[in-house]
Amino acid sequence: MLSRFLKSQHQPESTESEIPRYPPFLKGLPAASPEDLQSTQDELISKLRQVLGFNQRDFQRLIQPCIDHLAAYVHLLPASEHHHHSGAGGLLRHSLEVAFWAAQAAEGIIFVASGTPVEKKEQEPRWRVAAALGGLFHDIGKPVSDLSITDEDGRYLWNPFLETLSQWTTNNSIERYFIRWRDGRCKRHEQFSILVLNRVMTPELLAWLTQPGPEILQAMLEAIGNTDPEHVLSKLVIEADQTSVQRDLKAQRISVDDNALGVPVERYLLDAMRRLLASSQWLVNQRDARVWIRKSNQSTNLYLVWKSAAKEIIELLAKDKIPGIPRDPDTLADILIERGLATKSASNERYESFAPEVLIKDGKPIWLPMLHISEADLLFSSNVPSGVTLFNKSEWEATQQTQAEQQSRSSEHSDLPEASSSIEHGNSSESPSTNSSDQDDELRLASDVNNPQANENAPGDGCEKPNNSYDGAISNNVNQHDAEALNLPESLAWLPEASSALVVVGEQILFRYPDAVRPWCAPRKLLAELSRLDWLELDPANPTRKARTITTKDGVQEQGLLLKVSISKGLTSLIDLPKQDAESAAAIQNEEALLRPSRTKTTNAQAKEPATRAERKQKPIVANANSSTDPKHAQRQQMVSFVKDLPILLTDGDYPDVDHSADGIRVTIQTLRQVANEHGIPAGQLLRGISASDECQFDEGETVLFTAHAER
Repeated sequence: MLSRFLKSQHQPESTESEIPRYPPFLKGLPAASPEDLQSTQDELISKLRQVLGFNQRDFQRLIQPCIDHLAAYVHLLPASEHHHHSGAGGLLRHSLEVAFWAAQAAEGIIFVASGTPVEKKEQEPRWRVAAALGGLFHDIGKPVSDLSITDEDGRYLWNPFLETLSQWTTNNSIERYFIRWRDGRCKRHEQFSILVLNRVMTPELLAWLTQPGPEILQAMLEAIGNTDPEHVLSKLVIEADQTSVQRDLKAQRISVDDNALGVPVERYLLDAMRRLLASSQWLVNQRDARVWIRKSNQSTNLYLVWKSAAKEIIELLAKDKIPGIPRDPDTLADILIERGLATKSASNERYESFAPEVLIKDGKPIWLPMLHISEADLLFSSNVPSGVTLFNKSEWEATQQTQAEQQSRSSEHSDLPEASSSIEHGNSSESPSTNSSDQDDELRLASDVNNPQANENAPGDGCEKPNNSYDGAISNNVNQHDAEALNLPESLAWLPEASSALVVVGEQILFRYPDAVRPWCAPRKLLAELSRLDWLELDPANPTRKARTITTKDGVQEQGLLLKVSISKGLTSLIDLPKQDAESAAAIQNEEALLRPSRTKTTNAQAKEPATRAERKQKPIVANANSSTDPKHAQRQQMVSFVKDLPILLTDGDYPDVDHSADGIRVTIQTLRQVANEHGIPAGQLLRGISASDECQFDEGETVLFTAHAER
């Protein structure tokens, strides 16, 4: 009885504490640690490091301390009251975004137009870092000019000139703080930004920036203070700021008032989509893809195979234990359409069926009901992948009719060459398959051998899907030696310089895969690009395996990616492989004859090693008898010698990121570029020389392993 009475006494107090009040009380912002704040931005910070080209060690030494100080200084402050990035932590996020976009844009700018190579090498990286820092600190004056920060009782007021916001909360044992926006603050922060730079900049970074002179730091300060808006650095920061603002305003269409009672379903849906895409669980523009990018009329449209995509979204949100999420895909689609995050088809239907060109086999398309997402930027935080061809029903019927007319004309004029279609789908008389609405069920019924897709998708990696058929473009221009006529995609523009990575096997070209292509392109990206272009000649006996082992006419086995005959002919015409190959084979044989004896211990090894190396590494093409007098021959000799001496240079020199182990000497690509610059050698030339050596191998990531130590 007593316990029941006590329970009844306690119940009203608990109920009262749970009753919402109107108007609600402001809860303030928590005094979280700067480390916890940064952990929410790890992905963006990693992207910033990559775009700046720093290895982990240099980034931690120069840039990371500035980010640490910025997080402690601005903490969870918003970037604006009612405009962009107006939520908690908005100022930190906005600053990192502007730094990233400015650094990315700076990659395409030549800051040092004149000067010696040494001066350019010294200054160009510093200019790019200055662009990033200008973006990172362009709003650093807002806590001084725009905001007033107090504790809950108003007894303590933060002075931004004395300490960081994080230090203030710690020193005064403040658990939550409250902000007040000042009047008349428009653009006032620009004048204050310079005053508080000493709170976030480190002496080491300032010394590094000003090593060539004060010009770079001066331009950075002018960009932060916006005192010279016409300077190229200021323009980069201004444009990056606009990009960050515009992207956030787009995303704010899903913002929900904290006082609203409804479940923000659309916010959770978009967050789940981004996570599935970022984790590579969702593929893009390939077999089993949930995401398809379609380009039409100069616009980019994003579509989702919704039945499968919605199922995975629901499963992910269920694991997160998010309440109130409908489990019906149609209901979720209607929510996105109602909020303007998705759009209906031209016929006012919820979904529209498309047939991806890369999935068409034997003239039979696979029709996939898709939901049109209104903006591709809603899912992609950086660059949107290039689009592919998606046929709707009317486009497919028009294509079939055109092919039928061409075949009819061809049969009537059998003495003329058969007309070719820009899209080859086999027999057009066969009717399209429309049985299944689920992509997984459809793909189990069709094995797309002719258009295999790569196992990974890398947005923003530079390997883009072309808008036209390069197969047809190259095969139609076999006799032309004009690179533009061949329509070589930008992602493969390095091919004319990569003859050492190519092998001529009969009428076809073989890429030595994976190690030989690393100096020019990441192997997986190359595989993905060649698969998307449909350039690969697959083994009929094992069509799922893209890498092949080919035996040349001399009995030498070569492993790599084999190109189709039509593609190979076009590339041979463009690259002029026979001439290059003859020079390369003779040069390597002469180099081995001259250099191997001094490095080997037995006469038999001296006699056999050049032939073994030539068979293993070179193309079976007759050597050029005049190659011994070719100036390029002497350069190759010097490069072979330099590569052999690299372990000594790396061991004796004071170079960073050089690790000695039982496997050999491991060194980063960044360090090798430093060695090349110090010895006046183009970095790309050195990396190509390393790739041709049988004593070196490129590991995953950005390192090279020298498997044999040089003898002293």
